[in-house]
Amino acid sequence: MRKLRCIALVAMVGLLAALTYADRPGVDSNTEPAPSAPQPETLDIRAISWPGESDGDPGRIADDCPYPCGDANCDGATNGFDIDHFIDALNMSPGEWDNTYPNCDRICAADTNGDEVVNGFDIAGFILAVDTGICPRDETAGAGQELEALVDATNLAAHEIWVLETKEPHESEDWESDASVGPYTTGTFTLNYEGVDGLYYELATSVDIDNDTQKLLVHGQQVVTLADIFSILPARPAGEGLITMELDLPVVIEIGNAKVKPKETVYLTDKGRRVETLKDGNRSPDLTQAEADAVLTLLGLKDKFTQTGPPTDSYNCHGWTLTGGARWIGNSQVQKVLDDNGYKQRAAGKVKVGDLVVYRKDGKITHTGIVTKVDAGGNATEIESKWGRVGRGTHKPGDVHPSYGTTKYYHSERPGGHQLKTKP
Repeated sequence: MRKLRCIALVAMVGLLAALTYADRPGVDSNTEPAPSAPQPETLDIRAISWPGESDGDPGRIADDCPYPCGDANCDGATNGFDIDHFIDALNMSPGEWDNTYPNCDRICAADTNGDEVVNGFDIAGFILAVDTGICPRDETAGAGQELEALVDATNLAAHEIWVLETKEPHESEDWESDASVGPYTTGTFTLNYEGVDGLYYELATSVDIDNDTQKLLVHGQQVVTLADIFSILPARPAGEGLITMELDLPVVIEIGNAKVKPKETVYLTDKGRRVETLKDGNRSPDLTQAEADAVLTLLGLKDKFTQTGPPTDSYNCHGWTLTGGARWIGNSQVQKVLDDNGYKQRAAGKVKVGDLVVYRKDGKITHTGIVTKVDAGGNATEIESKWGRVGRGTHKPGDVHPSYGTTKYYHSERPGGHQLKTKP
C-alpha cells in the first residue's frame, strides 16, 4: 500500500508541475469591451499568508471543516485512500461533486492551500498532507485578517492577479429562482500613493471579468498584474501604495508573499458544507413595482398574490427562507440544506405554521417558502414566498407558476429555525 501510495504521489508531483503555470493568462487584444454594470459596493480585504509568516488565530476554512485537511473522501483521516477523491475534486465541477459525494464538502475536502477554490495549486498541499500530516491550509488560514493592503507602488508588475471560479452566463425568467448571470462581472480597483513630487494621487480603474473565459479585462484588454490595470501613473511613486477593491469580483492579488482577496460572509449547513450565495441575482436593475405587477398579470396570478415585500434582485425564495432575505441562493444549493440541517418530511395532514414548503418539478427543486396558515385538518392553506425577481407575498400553495411543480412540507427541530449558519 505504501509503495502504491508513493507512486500515486509522484505522479501528482508531475501533474503539479504541468498545472501550476500552464494556465497563467497572457494579453489578449481580441476581446470585446465589456458592458456597464450596476454600481459596486466596497468590500473589506484580507491576506492569507504562507507558513511561518503569521501567528494568527485559526481561520475560516480550518474552523468550518468537520474533517482534516486533505481528507478528500471525508472519512475522518488523511491518507492514501483520499487520492482518487482528490483527483475527482480537481476534475469535477462543484455541481458534479455535490451530486457524486453529497455528504462531502468539496472545499473542505480538497482546498489544501486555503484560498477557497479547488485547482492545481492545491496538489502540493495535498501531497504534503498525505505524506506528513502537515497541511498548508491549517498553517495559512490562521493569517486571515482585515487589513489595508499596501503594495509596492514602484513595481506594480510584481503583483499578479488571478480570477477564481465565476458563474456561467445564464438567462432566467423573472419568476425563476436561479440567478441570471451576464457575460461580465464588473467592479473597480483603486490605488492611492504618494508621488516623488510629494503629492498624493488616487487612481480608479474599472475592471471586468469575462464569465465565459475567466479573464480579467480593462477596456477589453486582458490584464494579469496591477501594472496592467494602472498602466499610466501621473507621477512616479515614492514608495508603497494602498490598493483597495470597490468590487464584487472573485479575484486574488499577490502582495509580497501574501494572497489578498475580498472578505465575505459565508453561509454553511450544520455539517459545515458551504452554501453558495450571491448578493444580486440579476445584472439588470431591479424590476419596478409596475413591471412586477405586469409579470403577475401576464401569469394570471396578480389577484392571487398578496404582496408583502417589494421587487428586488438582492434575494430570491431560497434566500428569504434560508438567510432572511440577505442573499440570493440557487436551486442547486437547497438539497444539501435539507440533508444537513435535520429536515424531515411532514406527513399529510400534519403540516404546521412555520414549516418549510419545497416545490419540485421533474424531481428538481424549483421554489421554497414558509407556511403561514393551516386548516383544522393540518393542511397548508397559505404560503409566504419570494417569486424570483418579483416581490415577496402570500398565496395559496397551488397558486404559483406551473414551472414550480408540486409541494412537500418539511420541519426541523434545529435552533435558529430555517436560517443558515454564517461564518464572517
